[in-house]
Amino acid sequence: FMLNLRRFYRTALIEMYVANMLARKFRREDMHDFLSRCREIDMCNTGFFTASDLKHVLSALGHSSVSEAISAKFLRAFRHPGESYIDYVALLDSIYLRQRRIFEEELWRHFQRVCQSTGRGTQENAGRLSVAELPVIFSDPVIMGLIMREIPESAGVEEAAVCQRLQNGIRQHCGDRGTTQLDFHSLAALLLKLVRTYTVPKELMWALGGTDFEAEDGLSTVL
Repeated sequence: FMLNLRRFYRTALIEMYVANMLARKFRREDMHDFLSRCREIDMCNTGFFTASDLKHVLSALGHSSVSEAISAKFLRAFRHPGESYIDYVALLDSIYLRQRRIFEEELWRHFQRVCQSTGRGTQENAGRLSVAELPVIFSDPVIMGLIMREIPESAGVEEAAVCQRLQNGIRQHCGDRGTTQLDFHSLAALLLKLVRTYTVPKELMWALGGTDFEAEDGLSTVL
């Protein structure tokens, strides 16, 4: 029992470490490539493979440093008999959730900066944006850089086209609900939903269960 418990603990550490590392390294297309490689190895379609298989996939995708760190930090440090089996779909989901948190944190930091620079950093306006003020946010190059990073190069879209499409989508969302303002959390969730229309292959959406994308429809608005 103790050997199994230690092996499970080692597996959890590996999954947490890899998810934290890849959340900042992976773009959307990288997640799709990762899933494809995992399924090539998992010929029985069980949803699991070994930590050695994970190292192989990471090396094949150009992340040898992460692969080597798995051995140095976990496999050699925790020399328990038996393999660690990784749920690679759960790992992908963990990466996605971490990426969403990183995106929201960075967006919030620059959202506050833009609001303060335009004199909107007052207590009563904190965390809110009117539809008429969308161009102020989307004209900021840092914010647009964050958004464009969520879109794969293979999509072949220009920043100006993305900017216009996102603003139109937000205006339509607010118009359908009869609102003139969004709170920051609703804005961030809506942006993620809109940019992922460029980026999420059906296969990857299925792997992530679809629940996170569907949940974003339940956005709160400020009347």
